[in-house]
Amino acid sequence: MKVNHSSQWGFSLIEIMVVMLVIGLGVGVATVGLMQPDPASRLKDYGEDFYSQLSWARDEALLTGEHIGMVPELVGNEPGGRNDGQGVWQLLWHRWRDGEWMPLELEPLIPPRGMLVELEIDEQPVDLWRWLEYDKPLPAAVFYGGGEATPAVWIVRLEEELAREVEEFEDRQLHMVMDELGRIIWVERSDLDRWGGDESDLVERYRR
Repeated sequence: MKVNHSSQWGFSLIEIMVVMLVIGLGVGVATVGLMQPDPASRLKDYGEDFYSQLSWARDEALLTGEHIGMVPELVGNEPGGRNDGQGVWQLLWHRWRDGEWMPLELEPLIPPRGMLVELEIDEQPVDLWRWLEYDKPLPAAVFYGGGEATPAVWIVRLEEELAREVEEFEDRQLHMVMDELGRIIWVERSDLDRWGGDESDLVERYRR
């Protein structure tokens, strides 16, 4: 009796195509995973955007002689979800003109998913929830037309879930320091740890 060995031991075209599809999907998922930056890199990328916008606001205030302010706005608050109900805040840019703060057509500073923005003034945390009580825009920090600025520290940090993926604690947050002379200093957590002081001490060192 003639035996059809190809039908017993071979693979059909459909079976081969299914195997190739499964392999392709696996490679695709692995590639996407490798292409996504790690949380520490994403934090630094956002820090660069943050620093760039702060620098623009300072220069714009000096160039025009008009005050440029940062107004916090709540964009997310899901108890038990993102940020566990603490509030996710974006910063909107406003210009002081004709006796009021007017919005600028500039992209707001909104933290990517998994990151938080906090504010300290006079080494004390600022309760951003207060801004929900204001009827009109009120900046939390300002670059003044004369070159001065609100002394403030903007803290950008990873939420707890993402922070657990970062081995080094120093890579979980960074600080943007504004001093009263309008200078902006990007301070990473590692700088604070090496310096052994707070932000104001580190700013004084950079000035010298």
